Amino acid sequence: MATRKQLGPSIRRSVIFGWISWLLIFAISMFADSGGTAPFTRPVAFVLFSGFYSAFYLLDYVAIVPVTYIALNRLWPSSRPWQWAVVGGIAFALSVPLWEAVFDHRDRADTIFSCILGATAGVIAFYELRRPHPSKSMSERFS
Repeated sequence: MATRKQLGPSIRRSVIFGWISWLLIFAISMFADSGGTAPFTRPVAFVLFSGFYSAFYLLDYVAIVPVTYIALNRLWPSSRPWQWAVVGGIAFALSVPLWEAVFDHRDRADTIFSCILGATAGVIAFYELRRPHPSKSMSERFS
């Protein structure tokens, strides 16, 4: 298990990279989709919905990552970053139908798209969380 000093930067990178990954996919889909975003223009719809999805990403991160991090470190200490990525992708994707059940949302296309966004964020966040981070920069290592 990583020390608190090592874990802080890993968590920050994990949160940021996971958030950026789904945000990029969402932006591409929002601006590439020929469908309408009535009653909003695309930029306004993007800002509104990305803010909405960001809140759920942070809630998912706070709810899923600490428990999963502890469990994976204790139950599967020799696991690799790609294995954590698979677990994270599944966990984040499975949270989407739970959130939609809470809000009684039944649009299947939205659920599938949101599961893809969640899985992407989970894969990137967990991969980055497990990936070993060198303590020294490249210039410090070679000097």
